[in-house]
Amino acid sequence: MISPTRCAGTPISFAKWSLSHLLWPAVVAAGTWGTYLGSRSGYPLPAVIVAVAVAMMAIVTVAEQIVPYRRDWNALTDRQSVNDLAHALVENQIGDRVGGLVFLTAAASLAGPLATLLGRPVWPSESPVIAQIVLVVFIGDGLDYWKHRLLHTIPWLWRIHALHHGIDQLHVFKSSRLHFTDILMRFLVVYAPLAILGAPAGIVFWYTSFIGIFGIIGHSNIDLRLPTVLHRVFMTPQVHRLHHSVERAVSDSNYVNVFPIWDILFATFSHPDRHRLDQVGVVGDPIPSGFVGQFLAPFMWSRLEKGT
Repeated sequence: MISPTRCAGTPISFAKWSLSHLLWPAVVAAGTWGTYLGSRSGYPLPAVIVAVAVAMMAIVTVAEQIVPYRRDWNALTDRQSVNDLAHALVENQIGDRVGGLVFLTAAASLAGPLATLLGRPVWPSESPVIAQIVLVVFIGDGLDYWKHRLLHTIPWLWRIHALHHGIDQLHVFKSSRLHFTDILMRFLVVYAPLAILGAPAGIVFWYTSFIGIFGIIGHSNIDLRLPTVLHRVFMTPQVHRLHHSVERAVSDSNYVNVFPIWDILFATFSHPDRHRLDQVGVVGDPIPSGFVGQFLAPFMWSRLEKGT
């Protein structure tokens, strides 16, 4: 299904064809390989995540200008892009710093007692590293699924997450448009339980990296052509666009960051072949257009809804 402003149906060069068909697997593979090289080189894990994310955002930003999904979704002309980047620099840092303390506290104070109580370590630390990474991403994605779903279903939690949905276009910079309390919730609901189970920080960090890898390409405005079967295996841009639909019945689906199996299991999966996406955003969105107002929005929600 093609919207009026979508750039499809016109002759494209081989380079554009390659971007449409090969960029998604190339970006995911490159992001994964970059994370591996960075972690093996001994660089601080947060620095590795930031470096990989910046490199991916640069690549995706260029690709969006060459093969856009919609011409009216342009990161370089979107007036909110400055705010989006400010949220990435300010709010993500606040959330990561405070959340990191939560993670370290949980790992230090609760993981040991839990292992003692059960008589053995909970986390399979003797398993191959790849197996541990797959396990932490799978479990982390399941925990994040429920965190994300609660943000959509509980009104006082929605005000935390509304900033991410209060948009009228999708592009690469929207992936980092998150309130610091939204990020803090991930540490409380996802990372802390993994730490309590005994998952090493170096393993948990892989889930953080995959959130960035799939999130950056997942929010992109690129006309990607992917096999239909892939939408049920990984969170693709086509799948995640539906999560930002202005239709609440559709946006209340596709909650995962990596594996759609969690949405499929709990009957919240919307397949892009069965749903049309015309607009993104929130009907009656009360969030201000300025950065400071957006930062304060969760704490003054009642006033914003009343328009005072």
